[in-house]
Amino acid sequence: NMNSAKTLYTLLNIFFVLLVFSISISMVFAILIGIGLDISLVSPDSEVLAYTNEPMFYVFAILLLVIYGIFCYGIWQLRKAASFFMSNTFYTQNVVKVLAIAGKSFVITGIFAWVIDGLSGIYFNSEIMLSLSDKTFMYLFLTSIGLFIMLMSTVIKDAMSIKEENDLTV
Repeated sequence: NMNSAKTLYTLLNIFFVLLVFSISISMVFAILIGIGLDISLVSPDSEVLAYTNEPMFYVFAILLLVIYGIFCYGIWQLRKAASFFMSNTFYTQNVVKVLAIAGKSFVITGIFAWVIDGLSGIYFNSEIMLSLSDKTFMYLFLTSIGLFIMLMSTVIKDAMSIKEENDLTV
C-alpha cells in the first residue's frame, strides 16, 4: 500500500529532523559545559552536572554522540528505503543495500548504547546493574528491529534471485 509507504516516509522525516535537532542541542550544551559556563539554571539534572569535571564524562558523551550518529544514519537509510517503496520499487539492489545498512546501524546502536550505558554506570556509580529496566528493553528492541530489517533485506535479495530465475525459465 503506497499510503503506508508515504506515512512511513513522512514519519521518518519528522523523526530524523527531531533527532538531529536534539543531538545538536545536546552538543551545544556539551560545549557550554566544556568551556565552563554554568548551565545549572537550564539543566536541573544536578546528577549529570556533578560529573562534568571528570574526563570520562566527555569520553562517554563522545561515544554516545557517535552511537547517535550511527542511529541517525540508519534512520536516513530507512528513509531511503521508504522512498523506493513509494515509487513502487521493491526488488532492486538499492533496496537490499539500504535495508541492510539500516538494520546493521540499529543493531550496532542497540548493542553499543547498552554497553556504554552499562560501562558508564559502572564507572560513575561503581555499580554493576543487571536489571531489566526500560532502557534495557529499548536496547533489546532496537537490536531486534535491526535484525528484522536485515532479515527483510535478505528476503528481498532472495526474492530477486527467484524472480530472475523465473524470468529466465519462461
